[in-house]
Amino acid sequence: MDDLLEAGSTLHRAGIPMNDAELLSLRELVGQLWMVEPVRTSQDEDAKIWRLKAAGTEVGHLVMRTTKISFVSPQLAEVQTVNQDEPTSTLAKAFNDASQPLRITFSEPSYGYAAGQLFRDHRLIASRTTLLEALADRLPADASVEKGNDATGFLDASLFGYVVNSGSSDDDLLVCDDIGTEWADFIGVSTADHTITFYHCKGGHVDVGASGLHEVVAQAAKNLGYLTATYAELESRKEKWAGLWNGTQIHRLQRGLSADAFIAAFTKAVSAPQSTRRVTIVTSSLSKSAVAAAFEDIANGESWPEATHVLWLLLGFVDQCRTIGAVPEIICRP
Repeated sequence: MDDLLEAGSTLHRAGIPMNDAELLSLRELVGQLWMVEPVRTSQDEDAKIWRLKAAGTEVGHLVMRTTKISFVSPQLAEVQTVNQDEPTSTLAKAFNDASQPLRITFSEPSYGYAAGQLFRDHRLIASRTTLLEALADRLPADASVEKGNDATGFLDASLFGYVVNSGSSDDDLLVCDDIGTEWADFIGVSTADHTITFYHCKGGHVDVGASGLHEVVAQAAKNLGYLTATYAELESRKEKWAGLWNGTQIHRLQRGLSADAFIAAFTKAVSAPQSTRRVTIVTSSLSKSAVAAAFEDIANGESWPEATHVLWLLLGFVDQCRTIGAVPEIICRP
């Protein structure tokens, strides 16, 4: 959904552009569609249908076809995607196109479905201990709100405040890229270590946290290429970085002399032979100890759908970072 908006599409319902409140409600709806109903009728079994509910109301279903699994939702079919460069379509079709942005996990943890393909990864359970090493349980207990601020600065008891005041302590330059076509919530540069770090934040209640993790991992993955952004790409964001955040008096440039200085430092770090790239997710919706316990339950044969999804998300995040030579990290609750 966010990819469509960033590509220039607008979402309409009944021919009328959706407002911010409607878009937020739609995001929340999509975020709830993570687990099928466990009880199926004989008719659904014969038709190979698994139903999905949100707040107790059916909003769609999955159906297994000959070569793919389709997602059917009348509510999403009502949402039109309008782009002047492409034919008008619907949000439901976007979930079933060639790239099919669905990730489905199963009661047998080693199986997964993504990008229209069913596959099996025998490493999954065996790699659980290694994946836990990507989780750093140093998020303070009072940091829960994602973007808490007092219009002059980000509050300590927020994820943004944690990044600015503690999480980015190794960076001598830091800019807030949040809102709009963002590469990350914050981008940090350590000139001494030639390190570039993208920080992605996601609030939420503390648990195993599949739905919130899915959103922030997707954001991190789609922006990996900008870790080696060109000078021209950086220059195109200078005006944004030199300004204020979200109509407040909070400067986007949180650390550093100017947007020009930030761009120069970023460019130098990218070109350095010993350059290091890092991707750091900061989330209050994960507890490392809870995730570790859930992973052990899965290894012992227990069925835990949300934890299985988290396991796949972590594996995908780590693998994607490694592919481009970036260091993955997830800062979460103990």
